[in-house]
Amino acid sequence: MASLNTKLMAGNTICIYPLIVLSIKLVYTVGIFCCNNIILYKMRICSSILCYVNAMYRWASYRATKRSLEDKLHGNKRHLRMLLVARVQIQHEMRMGEFLSSTLTQLHFDLMMDLFKMSTSHYTQIRMRSQSALTYLVDNYLYSCRQMLPHVVPLLANDPAVSHEQFKGALYVLNLPHFASMVVHNASMMEMVLPAIAKADHSEKRSIVKLIGIVLHGYAKRHDSLCLRVKVTDDVIKTAANLYKSMSDEEIQKGQENMENESKKRLQAYYNVTDELAELSESQQLQWRFVEIATTFLVLSIHHQEPLPAKAVKAIVNGMVHDALAVRKICIKGLVCILWQQKRKTKRIPIDLQQQGVDVATKTTVQPGEREDTKWLTYDKDRLPKTAAEWDSFPFVDKTHWGYYSWPKVLYTYAPFAEQPKLDRVADEMSELERPIYDAFMSKYFVDKFVSFLSMEEQKGKDSFDNDRYVVFKRLFNNFGDTFLHHFKPHLEKLGTDKQENNQRCACEIITGMISGSKHWNFDMVCELREFLEPLLKEMLKAVTLETIEDWAKFGFHVSANRDPRRVSWVLELLMDSPLTGNASAFHDTSRLYILQSAICQQEWRVGNLLHKLLDYLQLHFAHQFKNVRNSIGSMLQFITFFDTPLCLLSYNVKVATVVDMFMGSAQKAVSLLHEDPESTKEEIKACKTALYWITDKLTKSLIQITPDIIKLFAALLSLLVREEDEELIMLLKGGARLLSHAKLSDDCIKMVLFVTHQIIEQDVWKVTLFALNMLQILIFENFFMFQPYVEDIQHLLLARLQDNTIEVRELAANAISGLVRCKFIQSVDQLQVVFSKLSISKIQRRNKSADNPDAPEEQNQLVKRHAGVLGLSALVGACPYTVPEWLPSVLDHISDHLRDPAPIQATVKKVMSDFKRTHHDNWQNHKMKFTEEQLTSLSDLLVSPSYYA
Repeated sequence: MASLNTKLMAGNTICIYPLIVLSIKLVYTVGIFCCNNIILYKMRICSSILCYVNAMYRWASYRATKRSLEDKLHGNKRHLRMLLVARVQIQHEMRMGEFLSSTLTQLHFDLMMDLFKMSTSHYTQIRMRSQSALTYLVDNYLYSCRQMLPHVVPLLANDPAVSHEQFKGALYVLNLPHFASMVVHNASMMEMVLPAIAKADHSEKRSIVKLIGIVLHGYAKRHDSLCLRVKVTDDVIKTAANLYKSMSDEEIQKGQENMENESKKRLQAYYNVTDELAELSESQQLQWRFVEIATTFLVLSIHHQEPLPAKAVKAIVNGMVHDALAVRKICIKGLVCILWQQKRKTKRIPIDLQQQGVDVATKTTVQPGEREDTKWLTYDKDRLPKTAAEWDSFPFVDKTHWGYYSWPKVLYTYAPFAEQPKLDRVADEMSELERPIYDAFMSKYFVDKFVSFLSMEEQKGKDSFDNDRYVVFKRLFNNFGDTFLHHFKPHLEKLGTDKQENNQRCACEIITGMISGSKHWNFDMVCELREFLEPLLKEMLKAVTLETIEDWAKFGFHVSANRDPRRVSWVLELLMDSPLTGNASAFHDTSRLYILQSAICQQEWRVGNLLHKLLDYLQLHFAHQFKNVRNSIGSMLQFITFFDTPLCLLSYNVKVATVVDMFMGSAQKAVSLLHEDPESTKEEIKACKTALYWITDKLTKSLIQITPDIIKLFAALLSLLVREEDEELIMLLKGGARLLSHAKLSDDCIKMVLFVTHQIIEQDVWKVTLFALNMLQILIFENFFMFQPYVEDIQHLLLARLQDNTIEVRELAANAISGLVRCKFIQSVDQLQVVFSKLSISKIQRRNKSADNPDAPEEQNQLVKRHAGVLGLSALVGACPYTVPEWLPSVLDHISDHLRDPAPIQATVKKVMSDFKRTHHDNWQNHKMKFTEEQLTSLSDLLVSPSYYA
């Protein structure tokens, strides 16, 4: 067969037709000795042979065509559309031919059963090879595992007649992908297989335990929700009847009856498997590992269409206090789903937007930001509900996006508490499915044991806030109100005062769930919860540790997320209450700010009053003594000014300009006393560091472009670069400059950049000037087209700095000019050449020097001008690293005349000539055609080093 394929692939078609004839004769000859029922099977074989041979022939032809028409320039897979279509067609035909030959017959099934018996053989090699062959057959013969399953499941029973090899082989077969996918998508097969796996505990060998774990993981990974109740709408039936004209009413009625019978079978199988798994999960005879398997299958069986039976609910609730950690964790996940199933639907009522000040005629107009008609949604301490009647009638809107862009057609809020499903219920008012949960959490013994397990440490240093536990308590207090609150109070009082990591984390999870679950409580219930938790939280926040800081941050996040700020106002006010005590450690103040930021960030634009209050409080601590606290204040200020965006209206939140004005006074005072005693400006320098932390966070985390106010503040802070002894300040300035240099600027920001650059240069501090020029150069390249209208201004600025008294500034200005000329930002090369040539011929009056008579200012000024001209000409040369324009030879000739000039001109000439030689060496044979003989001779004298023996 291999040689046949080789010939066919090579395009040899001589043997194709004899092969077809021989194959068909062979099939019909065999059919003579068989009954007439095999005719259909013979025809399928013939069809398969013909399809296969035809596909092989076309495949060989396709490969030959592809070789002649392939596009080697674009590489692999970039062929003509004709070739791609032909390839897809051949693939489809081969797949269809394979499908025709995959019909499961009795002979195939007998072979598969023989392979299955050998797959459970005592001999390892036979078992392995048989399992491999069986895998291939199961993959090719779809649904064959349905016929094999009744023969596989009995081998999982704890029976002395079942050998170790048979048990292991059965597990391997069940782990086949097609087996697992078929089982988890068929209710009757789940009823047969899942309990059998959970009861297969008759071997403790390591290989068996590992294989069972693989089977469990495979089934859990492939598990999917089944459709238990099959429903077809009348519209679908009517559409199908129109498509299929000959469908009678009797056929439709029969189809509906079959659909109902199928739904009943699926539901019965679902109830059977959940009941049996519930019994196994509570069995005292199974080992903990198989209890875990039974519990896992039971939790996976929870269905969104059908509530879990009360027996299974009770098993999951009891599993939450099981001795095995794995079982407890699975049951907690299961209880989350059960409580979600049992959540009763709340009533919503529309809000009268016109009564709230919304103009009905323009409510659909899209205008993002804080408008006058959104003020009623924002937090205002004076307008909070203070009585039960006000609480019931208050229009709470939990989602923050409503109203910010536009108003919906109908905006809903929750109906008063009296119209909602009853929360404070007794046992007789519970449903059958709620009773197991109610009885368990009304038991003090169960709650004590449950909390003790939750407060146990699992992995040292790796435990964290468990979202599943939090959701359990959230759903628990959401569905049952404050019914169980009195059982948890003693535990919270004990855990809250304990400084151990695991106890704090457990208390944090319970309290977070309580507050989040109190969403639909009435006013009295919320006040009772507040009276209990408020003093407790104040003490707990003082005991936050490094290991639990992230847990408390999640507390702030979950408590405030998707909640109207007026609903959780007492939590926000508690976190706002003096977060920076000043007497505590840096970690305490930092953690309080972190928790507050996690909570207040979720409210976004709706807490403008709180943000103004917080800003006034933080202003008193801008000069905080601890570095980490200043960093946290900067991060908080970034959020406070987050919503000051150009496209959105800002009415109640804090503007960037407000914060800049607060810092500007400290910055100006620090700069004015720059050369005084550092102790005199110690507080101002700390405030400047806080400002730099804010600017850094603003540039990294904000989604908007930078504002002119920030540029103005940073320019004022840039003068502090002279304080080289302060490493933190220098690091912040350099980091802020690096981020600011790559910012995208608006036209107003560009004007501010040029304005502050001129101001910095006027200060005549060479280090600050150097820094500002470097930033300006990068900003121009990052905002190339935005700076185009200001070319002349930038050119004059750089030409002026080219004559600076400091050589470092002159060299940087020349470097900037070179880059801008090279990228065609500055295009007046001829004009620059004239200016630079004029400067380079400035005469230097040489005077006799002595120790008492240094260089005169006039002479030094002439030297600077001459050096500026040479640097400018060198910049023009550097702007053409790989080309030789027409004007370049004369510029090089002019530069060569200054080789004997005094330092630093001489070093500049040598450097530019060396760079020119390096960049033009590869293509020098073409470049030298642009020079005259005299220029080449002069250039050779400069570029070629003199010989030692000359």
